[in-house]
Amino acid sequence: MRVPQRNNVGILLIFVREVLGVSPGQRAFVANGLVVGPFGEEEEIIDSDVELVERIVETQGAGVIASHIDKWELKKEDGYSSDVVMRSFALLAKYAVSRKRTWIVLGEDEHSTVTLVAEDSNRPVLDVVAVVDPLTRSAQKLAPILDVLRKTVNCDLKIVLNPKPKLSEMPLKRYYRYVVAPELQFDKAGKVAANQARFTNLPSKQLLTLSLHSPSAWMVENVFAEVDLDNILMDQVSLVY
Repeated sequence: MRVPQRNNVGILLIFVREVLGVSPGQRAFVANGLVVGPFGEEEEIIDSDVELVERIVETQGAGVIASHIDKWELKKEDGYSSDVVMRSFALLAKYAVSRKRTWIVLGEDEHSTVTLVAEDSNRPVLDVVAVVDPLTRSAQKLAPILDVLRKTVNCDLKIVLNPKPKLSEMPLKRYYRYVVAPELQFDKAGKVAANQARFTNLPSKQLLTLSLHSPSAWMVENVFAEVDLDNILMDQVSLVY
């Protein structure tokens, strides 16, 4: 730490009072531009507090900045390299991207919103808002995911329906099932039961095709099929699973 000269003491006092907001007699930590405090008179500062501030500064990138500055071989007399670390850290922290929670405030949502309240109000509750166009393929996939999310996480779920105002034709021309379960299922023998995609009440006259959307790394093939999966007519299917 650089020891200030006598003619700089007055400037430092003004800086502490006007910039840092620390009044005479108050205590605070200043580490690489990070101000912690001021502390109250009844608060006791111990060694672990100093270690905590040091860890916070290091996790925010001070150690990485210092390692790069060491490679530049800057002079270390009179704390010059330490000043460069402090100024670099403070500058990066000032313009760092910070993410804040965004609250969605809806107006009249009586007919376009489905609200499901968390099952256990005594536990921490997450707030989940999903804005979907119900007549899209994305909505077909999102619906079972939201159902599983509600079963596994204690959350307030709000689904906002945001369809297009006009449609020239029916946008959905497929039946879709997203296979996902909130937990493992077991059969009577105690073995893990396989998840299933079940379709019911399909039209009997239209020609249907069965396809599977799997992760790109998977190798998938049908094991047994009574009919041609590319040409399915339900009125000709006799086997029911």
